Amino acid sequence: MKKSFQFILDTYDSLGLRVDSSTKTYRELVHNLPNEIKSLLQNRSDLIVKGSMGATNRASYPWISILNRNVTVTTQEYFASIASMSETLKGLKIGLIVPMQALRKTLSRVASKVKNIEKSMILKPTEIASTHYDILIVDEAHRLHRRKALSQYPVHDRINKQLGLGVEGTELDWIRACSDHQILFYDHMQSVRPCDVSQEDFETFIQNNHPSQYALTTQFRCKAGDDYIRYIGDILSGSCTSKRSFEGYDLKLFKDPNQMIELIKSKDEELGLCRTVAGYAWRWVSKTKKESFDFDFDGKQYRWNTKLVDWVNSPGAKDEIGCIHTIQGYDLNYVGVIVGKDIRYNEALRRIEIDKSSYHDHIGLTVDGDMNLLKRQILNVYFTLLTRGICGTYIHICDEPLRRYFEQFVDY
Repeated sequence: MKKSFQFILDTYDSLGLRVDSSTKTYRELVHNLPNEIKSLLQNRSDLIVKGSMGATNRASYPWISILNRNVTVTTQEYFASIASMSETLKGLKIGLIVPMQALRKTLSRVASKVKNIEKSMILKPTEIASTHYDILIVDEAHRLHRRKALSQYPVHDRINKQLGLGVEGTELDWIRACSDHQILFYDHMQSVRPCDVSQEDFETFIQNNHPSQYALTTQFRCKAGDDYIRYIGDILSGSCTSKRSFEGYDLKLFKDPNQMIELIKSKDEELGLCRTVAGYAWRWVSKTKKESFDFDFDGKQYRWNTKLVDWVNSPGAKDEIGCIHTIQGYDLNYVGVIVGKDIRYNEALRRIEIDKSSYHDHIGLTVDGDMNLLKRQILNVYFTLLTRGICGTYIHICDEPLRRYFEQFVDY
């Protein structure tokens, strides 16, 4: 199966925007690969794919982008190659679990317009308990929930009881109980809240169930490639030692946030899908006081996202600032990231530290005093925000010592 995937990846782009039925690529995609998948279904199996996939501006989510790099929420007609696979896999009960509401809503809208892909295939974790599936595919598995810091404890407890799990059963446990085969796309560096299934729980799952594991060595989101993804991770972890540049990728620091925001708007006029986002270092005043603003930069005021679901594609998004919960799982042509004072740089100790008093995600704060967990979550938020951009990433940093630290690695 790995050889089939690799062959498709190696030959697809050379065929243009459609796969001709006379080509070997078509046969691999529509016949050989589905049959290989079928052959794996003889025994119960789990598969975990680790890493940050991304999918370029033409792809809506990783597991589809492997098969068709021209699939997107904006170019819906290119779902055809994936839909054609469903003929071979007909009769299997398959579900795609998307834990995040915003992304799930977008994908459901797309699926409803695509032949052979049922809208009902796209699920939230709480919808699977009454059905048994042949295959469950989980995108963004790092956002599955455990029984901690939840808004709906009764629902979680009811499903645990229904499935015969203990009180501490997680959504990861539900998925295994409700399916014969699971494919999980997991990146521990994108876990951003204490309600997410912990990295330790995933490791326990691996030890107990011995799933097949694959590490992603290539990602399709960012034109700067895997090196950029690692570079951002190294900067945030404090392990970066030298400045790098990435040919064809527009990476810049900005001292003036208003200038950055206006440039992102200009890029949006030119390319579309360019947005400004921020860490959760500003209170969401406008949530209850609609006339109020949440950000004030030298007299220019802005609001947090006024929509939670499909904010990226909403008409007013270019004039607002999105939070992590509106952007995770999406790809942008350009992203402008405002790094708030929830992270700072201690120049004496030469390390990034967090400032709990400047972090305003009230659910994110429910860590039972575990400051290491809180730091990991906040840094993961910024890692995720800083790796959304396909063509470029613009950065404004509020903490001056942290800005000076970043200047060692990113130019203005």
